[in-house]
Amino acid sequence: MTGLSRVLAWCTVAALLVLPASAWDANAGLVPPLAVSTRTISVSTNDAAKQNIIDGNDQTQWQSGACFPTGFIARPEMNLLLRVCNSSTPSPCTYPAGSKTVDSAFDNSFYTGAWIAKAANGIASISITLPQPTDIYRFYFRGSWNKGVARLVIQQQDGSTTTVVGNLNSTLAWVDIKQIGLWQGVTQVQVVSNDSFTLTELAAQYTRCFEMATLDMQDVFAVHVIRARWWSTDSVGTSLSVSADNATWTVVRDDLKPDNLPSYDFNFDPPVNMRFIRIRHLVNETGDWRKVYSWEIGAYGAGGRWGLPPQPQQQSRSFRQLMGVNGIWGWGNKSFSDTLVKQGKGPLLYNAVASSGRNYQNLNWDLKKLGNDPKWDTMNKTGTDGQWWLDWDREYGAWKKAGIPVSVTYQWDKFVAPPAAWGPDPYSTAYNLGFKFARHFGPTAGTGNVASFEAGNEPWDGFNATFYGQLLRGFTDGLYAGDPAVKRLPCALQANEPVYDGSYIGTRLPQDIAPKIDAVNTHVYSFFNLDNGTRVAVHPEHYGSAMNSLNNMIKWRDTNMPGKGLWVTEFGWDAARPGEDCGKSTECVSQLAQAAYGVRALALFARKGVEQAHWFFYANDDGCNTLFCRSGLRDTYTAGFGEEPVYRAYRAFLQLAGASYFKAIAAETNDIYAYVLSNAAGTPTHVLAWRPIPVGESEQPSDAAAVQFDVGFSAAAAAAYALNGVAPSGSVAAALPSIAGSSWSMMLSGVPTLVVLSA
Repeated sequence: MTGLSRVLAWCTVAALLVLPASAWDANAGLVPPLAVSTRTISVSTNDAAKQNIIDGNDQTQWQSGACFPTGFIARPEMNLLLRVCNSSTPSPCTYPAGSKTVDSAFDNSFYTGAWIAKAANGIASISITLPQPTDIYRFYFRGSWNKGVARLVIQQQDGSTTTVVGNLNSTLAWVDIKQIGLWQGVTQVQVVSNDSFTLTELAAQYTRCFEMATLDMQDVFAVHVIRARWWSTDSVGTSLSVSADNATWTVVRDDLKPDNLPSYDFNFDPPVNMRFIRIRHLVNETGDWRKVYSWEIGAYGAGGRWGLPPQPQQQSRSFRQLMGVNGIWGWGNKSFSDTLVKQGKGPLLYNAVASSGRNYQNLNWDLKKLGNDPKWDTMNKTGTDGQWWLDWDREYGAWKKAGIPVSVTYQWDKFVAPPAAWGPDPYSTAYNLGFKFARHFGPTAGTGNVASFEAGNEPWDGFNATFYGQLLRGFTDGLYAGDPAVKRLPCALQANEPVYDGSYIGTRLPQDIAPKIDAVNTHVYSFFNLDNGTRVAVHPEHYGSAMNSLNNMIKWRDTNMPGKGLWVTEFGWDAARPGEDCGKSTECVSQLAQAAYGVRALALFARKGVEQAHWFFYANDDGCNTLFCRSGLRDTYTAGFGEEPVYRAYRAFLQLAGASYFKAIAAETNDIYAYVLSNAAGTPTHVLAWRPIPVGESEQPSDAAAVQFDVGFSAAAAAAYALNGVAPSGSVAAALPSIAGSSWSMMLSGVPTLVVLSA
């Protein structure tokens, strides 16, 4: 079949497979907040921007007003004297007969005012008697005292009289006067003069400056997670409170970091019934124009913004088939892998833990200029167009020979290949490159060295959705025309954050391209933002772990591309070796945790139906102290690529149960995760169980607990192994469970235990 006829055939199939427009949902992975269509938001100030708090966009925000210099005057909860003369009957205000528009002195307007007449005794005054003794923090007023000398006087609970401001004369006419302090137990406020005067405004601050945003869901819900994003360097205290009735409030936290810019997830276990949610800031009063910001407040049910995981199904791929590793040319050595294999190095160091190797094949290693011939067919003599020495056949042939078939992520960015570099017809440029790639490397038309191709690794910045769509269409069409057996994947995408357009699958993978894709592709790392703004690495079952975004991607895939594969092409944890640290990286765990979390994550992927998972990275990096520098399965080149505990734990697990498949959930609670594994025929062979808790530098007695669960069948246990990666073998013998029928009881910690069932 010619290349053109292949394309026409594929287009015909694609046309038949395109889902009806009504079935396609670009946002299918999103989990909306509770009451998303009926909830309302109220704020202390600046109503104009309040809807930004509930618009579902973390990039838009509400900015409060400022209490000072004059913002507090309009707020009855802060200004004790706002419209005070009409606040009760009889009026608390007294003044001489003949005074005019007295209410205008307390109406939050500097353009209106009260004229206070001089009484028969020669004194002009206005007095406000407070309903109860009250502490005052600030007075703010303006008036005209051209005919005499006035003063602001207060009476206090102890009977004393204090002049707050005196000697108000013509030089201070129409001047805003501010007086800050603490006057306790004030019972009366008075402005008094020896002649008539005009008072345009008089305000008294009696509560501290605060700003707040309150979400009303219009009904009571059982809330599992609140997600909020706020920030202010002008706040001296931030709190979260909830209420079912807007009358009785429960303070969830009163110690939040005011300038915590990243969003934060508050977990409620058990869930809490609530209707109202409030973020409140106490504002620094040492200056004017101090403000706070809120980006988003939302409440979620079970599963939070990730949603619940899918219903479990028997996995179609064994754990060995599932597990892969991210590598690079030469595996950290300065030589081709065919040479390394002869020395027992390179890819041979990883075939015990991986059945697939993902390589970052850089576009600029193949091409000096887009549109050139990459010279793959002659590279054994000429090198590639981009590198005179490069021969991918030598490299990939050795990977395949070592038992690690190659998955390629074809990598570029806006610096290597900006949009302009793709020429006037980006589709054709990508098509030709994809066609040549498949014809040379493909399983049936080429060398057979490459099984899959990703159209980019993370080309999220510098390429809008329309432009990336042209490249993706070109690559997928060209690959299919060159060799239909090459699996076609988009770049790594996510389905839970639409504001990050560069990586959002809802915009990057349009409906017409979906039939041409064999699997969706995502990177998931178990990161979590603490309430102080620091991002850390957590265990994979953590309620707020970004690894849970896999649930959103599964939901999107099941809606729009049912039956297609799901690949996790990057996951992992950083861990420092003894005597080292992770440098600038805060996303770091212990080596024991890295090993335990690695096995636990692989089990979670199998339980969720992931088709392929690649650990990042193959080895630690010399001379590097940032994120991902300590995520290797093996140590650095300088250290001889020694085995890390995570490598040993994976090797032990795959040696013992690599041929097994996820079959069913025996338990999945806050106390225990236990999965039943089986052979290809579905006969149970193992049980993998652990406590879903953090793991520290070493196992502590307090980490272990007796747990009970039901596996759903009767079987005897032949052996048990704790997969801690500490021992050279990667595991140590563990106590067998106590079994009564299908009911099991055993001691477990955060380190997973694999129980081998009797045949």
